[in-house]
Amino acid sequence: MDSDRVATMLVECGAIDFRTDPPFRFTSGAISPVYVDNRLLLGFVNVRRALVEGIAAAISDNGGAPPADAVAGTATAGIPWAAWLADLWGVPMLYVRSGAKEWGKQKSIEGFIGDGWRTVVVEDLIYSGGSARNTVSTLRDAGLQVDRCACIVTYQAPASRGLADDGVTVTALTTVDQALEAAVRLGKLSASDREVVAEWLNGIRSA
Repeated sequence: MDSDRVATMLVECGAIDFRTDPPFRFTSGAISPVYVDNRLLLGFVNVRRALVEGIAAAISDNGGAPPADAVAGTATAGIPWAAWLADLWGVPMLYVRSGAKEWGKQKSIEGFIGDGWRTVVVEDLIYSGGSARNTVSTLRDAGLQVDRCACIVTYQAPASRGLADDGVTVTALTTVDQALEAAVRLGKLSASDREVVAEWLNGIRSA
């Protein structure tokens, strides 16, 4: 799937929004001119189907058989996308908690785990890459083989570099930068505000 088309879809759905005055404020207190809320995509049936098919095509080997025995989603944002991808491929689906439960069997991974399964990790968004890296580590500790991670959108480096250091290839359908250009093209952001956002993006990557 063309990455500019994906970026346009995300902006049109409101899943990626830009605002410079005032910028968005997160619960951590941090401010940002970019707000990504891929949860909105759950309500756009045709868009979510297209995105799942796009992920499948992007990481399948030459468009052939699925490159995995299972799909694992990060909790909670990656869970629906992992479920849809696993259903499309006809393979088992898992999800990884941010921490082990403190009750029952105290599991970090939910779902049946096959010995040595090749597993693709699915995220909706990769910002710093921390959640995806923790998920990969948890799955590997459980004996699964993980060297692929797919997401809808990424902020790019340094997140991809960190995962690459872990031996994981990241496949993203689009980037925040492409969404930024789509927002300008669609008339949702002025050229001057585009420069503000671009400067902010450059700043977080060099930090």
